[in-house]
Amino acid sequence: MGCVDCRMGGFLGRMGLYELLTVSEALKDKITQAPSIDVLRRQAIADGMRPLRLAGALRVAEGLTTLDEVIATTPPLD
Repeated sequence: MGCVDCRMGGFLGRMGLYELLTVSEALKDKITQAPSIDVLRRQAIADGMRPLRLAGALRVAEGLTTLDEVIATTPPLD
């Protein structure tokens, strides 16, 4: 899709990026210890959560969006 001005690199419509957190037993244990957000994030990712930026990178690999758009619209991985 696209036009001559964008060298046929344009996209049509919108697409959602999703981040789903399933609370595992390990994450429950961490939550009860009142840890930092970084500790919780690391545990969530270890349990299989896919951060928004990674979900966006997968869409880039599929050719559905651009890296610039993903970087502009998602928080850094830290």
